Amino acid sequence: DNGLVHLTKLPQLKKLDLNGAKVSDAGMSTLTQIPSLESLSIQTTSVTDSGVAALNALPNLKFLDMRNCQLGVNGFAAIGKMPALEEIRLDSVAGINDSTFDLICNATTLKRLHMNYVGGITDNAMKSLSKLEILEELHVNECPVSCEALATVVKTGLKNLK
Repeated sequence: DNGLVHLTKLPQLKKLDLNGAKVSDAGMSTLTQIPSLESLSIQTTSVTDSGVAALNALPNLKFLDMRNCQLGVNGFAAIGKMPALEEIRLDSVAGINDSTFDLICNATTLKRLHMNYVGGITDNAMKSLSKLEILEELHVNECPVSCEALATVVKTGLKNLK
């Protein structure tokens, strides 16, 4: 976390990959001093709900990779409030269920949603997708969601899915 303070001297930094790094919520607070950041990968880190909430201060954050992270309700609620988020990778993230999926779907700017290997969602969760009117890609491999539920979602208005 201490080393991240040096990155604040790069005001034009757009992409940062911290996969597997020893960063925590404190480090995410430091990153809020880089408003130009558009892409952040914190896969397999110890970042939790408060760290994700701090990321809401990044007005240009379009891509967030949180694969293999541990989040609670507040973390998913924070994702739903990210102002510019277009793509998120939540593959193998513990804590995703129908309720928290609904919170994620409040991020109405999402175009690409990756939720492979998430066992906590059901067909019921797919109803929340209707909030994501500009969604272009949905990845739910190895999730307990039926083809019928996905077909219903497509019929109810997600016209941008490719």
